[in-house]
Amino acid sequence: MYASTKAAILQMARGLASEVGPQGVRVNTIAPGVIDTPLTRPLWDDVKARDAYSAHTVFGRWGSADEVASAVAFLASDAASYITGTNLVVDAGWTVIDDRFDPGR
Repeated sequence: MYASTKAAILQMARGLASEVGPQGVRVNTIAPGVIDTPLTRPLWDDVKARDAYSAHTVFGRWGSADEVASAVAFLASDAASYITGTNLVVDAGWTVIDDRFDPGR
């Protein structure tokens, strides 16, 4: 369910970008990795889980909400004026590590 919903959102954003682009509207999405938020607090509080998630990023740490907000601010800024219909992955390299994630390690 999660994967199909995520794919649907990406395709919806791409379609919308193509439809509203001629009016100067940009549509992009953000795909955050493991971010320290109230929702992920139970994982953070479990030292074994926290370390496993950290180890699966290139930087070896969790991200902060401020780091995701910076990506959003970039996409909303004039610096991204030629970017639309894309997904910005903010995951510290989570998706470039090719082994399967095992939170039990």
